[in-house]
Amino acid sequence: MGPSPWYIKADSLENCNCDLLRPCLFAVKPTEGDCNVPIAYHIRQGPHGDVRLDDLMAVRVTIFPDPGLMSDGHQKMALYIDARATPEQHDALVETLSGEVIGGE
Repeated sequence: MGPSPWYIKADSLENCNCDLLRPCLFAVKPTEGDCNVPIAYHIRQGPHGDVRLDDLMAVRVTIFPDPGLMSDGHQKMALYIDARATPEQHDALVETLSGEVIGGE
């Protein structure tokens, strides 16, 4: 059985510690030697299979400790999931926001 179909429509707020926002997305090394990227999400609409994620919030913090590019990997990540989430919603958000399931509809 494959991954559940999903999509998320959300408001998000993103930042990083570089002088220029996310230069590593454009194949340029981070200006500060590492890259720290927090992204906060307010999910307006988001089915993950039969699990609804509507009106939940989550924060993903990713740290790329090496001075390489984001595509080089080696990142560390923390997810902060809305306390209102049911266990099923929590698991769906972890799968989706961690990159465990790729794509969406």
